[in-house]
Amino acid sequence: MWPVQARNFAIMKSNFNFFCLGMVLLGASNAAIAGEGFLQAIERIEDAAARIHMDSQRCEQDGSAVVELIRHLDPMQFPVSEIRAGAPEAIRMLFEVRNDVREEMGVYDSRGTLLPACIPVFRKVFRYLRGVEDFIGSIRALHGEEPIPENPNGPDFLPKGILVHGDVREPVGLQSGDILLSRGNANVSALIARMADEDTQFSHMAMVYIDHGTHEKFTIEAHIEFGSKIFPLRDWLKDQKLRTVIFRQKDPIRAAVAARYMFERVKSAQDAGRPIRYDFPFDMNDHREIFCSEVVRQGYSFASAGTFLVPAFPSKFTMKNRDILDRLGITIEESFLPEDIEMDPRFQLIAEWRDFSRIGSAVRKDAIMDAIYRWMEADGYRFHPSRNHRIQARMGKVLRNLGFLRDKMPTYMKVRAIEMSLMIEELMEELEKMTDARASKHLAQTGVPFSFFQYSEELERLKSEGALKSASFKKWFHP
Repeated sequence: MWPVQARNFAIMKSNFNFFCLGMVLLGASNAAIAGEGFLQAIERIEDAAARIHMDSQRCEQDGSAVVELIRHLDPMQFPVSEIRAGAPEAIRMLFEVRNDVREEMGVYDSRGTLLPACIPVFRKVFRYLRGVEDFIGSIRALHGEEPIPENPNGPDFLPKGILVHGDVREPVGLQSGDILLSRGNANVSALIARMADEDTQFSHMAMVYIDHGTHEKFTIEAHIEFGSKIFPLRDWLKDQKLRTVIFRQKDPIRAAVAARYMFERVKSAQDAGRPIRYDFPFDMNDHREIFCSEVVRQGYSFASAGTFLVPAFPSKFTMKNRDILDRLGITIEESFLPEDIEMDPRFQLIAEWRDFSRIGSAVRKDAIMDAIYRWMEADGYRFHPSRNHRIQARMGKVLRNLGFLRDKMPTYMKVRAIEMSLMIEELMEELEKMTDARASKHLAQTGVPFSFFQYSEELERLKSEGALKSASFKKWFHP
């Protein structure tokens, strides 16, 4: 099973559905054609994605066809050498078909006929396609081979293994107002990427600003630890990001105005020693405090006098078990998550980079975070902070107020949110250790890493065999 990142509460509420999916993973259903080669299988997926209709009668049916092709394709039916040899071409093909679908979305959007009902379909299809790219690229990287050819004409702040949209003039430069969509490797990155109704593969967003006089490039960002801040663009990868996608608004004047406004707002507060606070409630419409995506929303709203609101299709938060969200202080039912920009056809995807040698780490974290949310939603699991968690959170709060832990959290982060952060870190670390033995054995035997669904199946096996009841977290994470 390919390592696609998918959790939809509507279809994951019953364990029966999940284990049916597990049977697909184990080979109970296989849609591959006998004698078909690896690239032929990828071409079938590409063709199916290219045929997705944009009307509500067909988009779900067509999108489901793409998903099923990927779900039913067993990579072990191909020699690893064949996957390695075909990976660069396969990654390019799937990247291009994603761009083709986005451009078709743009055509319908310009006519006012892009239907909101189709957006969850496109989210899932893009996630599955990118998941295939990640997986086959990671196989090639594991064997010491570059997953895609170096591109000397890519942006100079990213490594050379980058995919560039076919319509973009090279060498690729940045413009003020460009958006950098990214994924970090921290556990909180997985929490953010999976926190809405539809899963995503991204956890952060920044806006680019280029000084008109000096041509110096900056990113305008908002982080939990210290609120809003201006960074030199050259520092973008210093925090070990796993992927970055560049998006560009099609009106360069509007983009430049948006970037300049947010640069001046954030920098003036930063220079005064009073950075704009991080917006823990994720309220995208109240800009007194801002979270990362809100930098983009406020900038483009200002540049258009409120007529150009981003994103076109916000993420929904309609899960019944809101224990994590409530503890973090997230009160809304709709907001702007980073990945939402990919669903906004008013922005062109310029280029995409990822570290294929480390992307498997995000796959495992996503599967674990998926399982946590699934157990909460389907089985009523909740967090019950232990005495140690409460003590650590309060001590952390005191130390932060005394001037310590500046790179960990802001002074205004609530104790309940600190407790939640501690529990998530501890829970995810232990679940990673619990899945490691079988994942390592599989890699040693096959030369292929665990997929997303193999991690998911392993987590369900551990749960069904009672391993969660004997784990160290059994007293504070349970139904």
